[in-house]
Amino acid sequence: DNIALGAVATFDVPFVTPYIGIGWDTTTLKPKSSTKQNLSGTASCMGYSAGVAISVLMINGNVGVTIYDGTPNYSFGISAGF
Repeated sequence: DNIALGAVATFDVPFVTPYIGIGWDTTTLKPKSSTKQNLSGTASCMGYSAGVAISVLMINGNVGVTIYDGTPNYSFGISAGF
């Protein structure tokens, strides 16, 4: 079972869209058929993210970081098109 909730706020500025976000999720594991079927586990955590999306003419890019359990995950993207 997994439940995840999240929200993101964006701030429109010409050519640039900064964003911030927060998320929460919880996962419960209960194996039903194996030698481990009597074991179970639950984990939950909060995550935070921030970044910026840039769009100039046909070039689009984004840079961001998301932090879950104190571990940062970085993202970077660039594309061309409308």
